Amino acid sequence: MNDPLASSRIAMQLSEQALAAIAQLAEPHTWEALRLTNAERFEWLPTNGGLIRDLAYDLLAPLALYQLNVRALTGAHQLLLGLVYSSVTWHYNLAEIPPRLSYCPERRGWRYRRYEEPATSWMQGLSAEQLQERLACFFIVSDMGQQRLVSREEFRADFDRVLSLGIDQNQERRSLGVLVNPLLGFTPTDRPVYWRILAVQQQLYSKLAGRPGRAIFEDSLIQQTNHLILNVISDQNDSS
Repeated sequence: MNDPLASSRIAMQLSEQALAAIAQLAEPHTWEALRLTNAERFEWLPTNGGLIRDLAYDLLAPLALYQLNVRALTGAHQLLLGLVYSSVTWHYNLAEIPPRLSYCPERRGWRYRRYEEPATSWMQGLSAEQLQERLACFFIVSDMGQQRLVSREEFRADFDRVLSLGIDQNQERRSLGVLVNPLLGFTPTDRPVYWRILAVQQQLYSKLAGRPGRAIFEDSLIQQTNHLILNVISDQNDSS
């Protein structure tokens, strides 16, 4: 899709859906639906599907749109959606903002420790390489010789297909599990670093959508994450 107007229109639509998904993640009934199917033995994808598929689509489809159409996006849409895209790679930086969070998801024994100490040992973000590779695998398809974003229904079907494989070490199951990892067993208490990522994303999506987001996060967190966003923008301007 090389049409800037069409890309911007889709970006606005996906921003609204992402804002709704972030608000949904603040609700206790959502946490219940995201509970792990196995909280003792390591699995790449400890879920039965359901709600997590829609939440994953709403939160990741805008990132895939940016990856697919970055050159077609212009001005504020390119800047803001680019920051949303990058935000999932800021997990270590976000853990350091006041009040600093203990966060060591790659320490030896993490496969077992993440069930005992989920707030500190559960991986709550992605590397840039993981993000690019997994979005391309699950959200971007070729259609009539051109790449496009998958629909919600297509993502649901593929999620269920991978889930049905039923083999913990299956590569597709592992890849999907890494992509949606922060949502597995999500609560703000058990995934505090991802909660900060969501605070960043809500601010950026609100600007994209042209309206204030629902008051979910504490003012202090909004201030700290906004400061980080401004620092990132400043660094980008200095390097350009």
